[in-house]
Amino acid sequence: AQALGKGPVKGLARFHPRILISHQARAPSLIPTPVVLYHAHICCTVGEPITLTRDHMAKNLLISGCSTGIGRACALHFAKNGYRVFACVRKQSDADSLAAADGSGNLEPMMLDVTDVAQLDALKAELDEKIGTQGLAGLINNAGVARGGPLEYIDPQIVRDVFNVNLMGPLLLTQAFLPLIKVAGGRVITIGSIAGKVASPMMGPYCISKF
Repeated sequence: AQALGKGPVKGLARFHPRILISHQARAPSLIPTPVVLYHAHICCTVGEPITLTRDHMAKNLLISGCSTGIGRACALHFAKNGYRVFACVRKQSDADSLAAADGSGNLEPMMLDVTDVAQLDALKAELDEKIGTQGLAGLINNAGVARGGPLEYIDPQIVRDVFNVNLMGPLLLTQAFLPLIKVAGGRVITIGSIAGKVASPMMGPYCISKF
């Protein structure tokens, strides 16, 4: 959760940062402080905590890929700051771990593999029932996988698997939940990677999926 709090995150200085979101002047309701992406980590500049909502907006968030890393940090951070967070994970053990780490009572682990259309349909139906009249203040597309190998020899199925999660996952989630986003006048945020700017040897499938 420190990755989204005030102050620096240690051990990230060696990574090249790029600005993922910095629209303070034009869209203060989106995020009032820039979000900086360090390879596979994000941290905020020192300042006020991140907010996604206007005062009148329902504070409901859906975040994919919350088992570890950025997604877990986002889920715990926003729950702590008063948002109702639907945190998506693939394993029950990860759901239990998230629930145990949350001290706010605002976090609800949800089972979702972004490549599983049946699970996606079930989640959409559940959220329509729970918050259909309130909508979503934000959808954070965070789920992702990193697999690599020499493109000359790599199994094409590995490339398909990476694209199904990193490319099709955000597309399908966004399509499914845009109606709830529109109800609340919310935002869609997709977590990127420096790999989308600078290609690395042996990581072709991942870099292509993040371009």
